[in-house]
Amino acid sequence: MQQYLRLTRHRFFKRSIWRTRIIFWGGAVLVGLIAALFAMLADHADHLFRDLVAYNKYLPLVLTPLGLVVTAFLTRRFFAGAEGSGIPQTLVALKNTSGVLSQRLLS
Repeated sequence: MQQYLRLTRHRFFKRSIWRTRIIFWGGAVLVGLIAALFAMLADHADHLFRDLVAYNKYLPLVLTPLGLVVTAFLTRRFFAGAEGSGIPQTLVALKNTSGVLSQRLLS
């Protein structure tokens, strides 16, 4: 029993184990905070959209296509390679065993 307690105490106070735990718990807390922030921003966007509809019910019919054009332009101009879902590229890269294509597709 004493051997078990000594081993448990050694594992409990081991620095590398706590470092790993802190990294994972810190990541979990960070993901939770970002998810909460994203939900709050989505609520604000919904309120903004409802205000736009209250101001003029046809305004979303003009802004939605305009937003699509701006998004497409920004994606092609500044974020080349970000278009699409990436699922086909991932599947091809996973099937490729040499690694050269994987590096190019999943850079």
